[in-house]
Amino acid sequence: MFLVLLGFLLALRFDLSLAQGLDVKKQNDLSFGIVIAGTTKTVYPTDNAAAEFKITAPNGSVVELRFDLPSSLSLNGGSATLPISFGNNSAGWAHKPRGQQTLFDPSIPQVIQVTESNNLYVWLGGTVSPPMDQQAGDYSGVLRITVTLK
Repeated sequence: MFLVLLGFLLALRFDLSLAQGLDVKKQNDLSFGIVIAGTTKTVYPTDNAAAEFKITAPNGSVVELRFDLPSSLSLNGGSATLPISFGNNSAGWAHKPRGQQTLFDPSIPQVIQVTESNNLYVWLGGTVSPPMDQQAGDYSGVLRITVTLK
């Protein structure tokens, strides 16, 4: 049995009252592609299928990243759920696109100084663990990232 995961839909949320000079853009959704029931599948933050965000902030500013991570995805048009998890190295950040990433645990807020080009790139991977009897279909979920200037 194959499960088709068209995408892990991501929603951005950030505090506009602290966001003067801050811009956050989603570049890519987290996508697991075809997943086989009973087989764990992981997308690493360094993979092309990882979620990607571009954050632009004033040079030298400090930003805080917070993720609101779900524990499951939902079957589109159904009631089944699919477990998803995020590990100690499921997220990464760099000052350049596809640059050398500093990996981190997305369940722990990160405070990062913006340097060089005023840009900060953030990637998020994850792991889905469908049981053998997982209902086939398209699954999706919502992830929130909060970015604030410190």
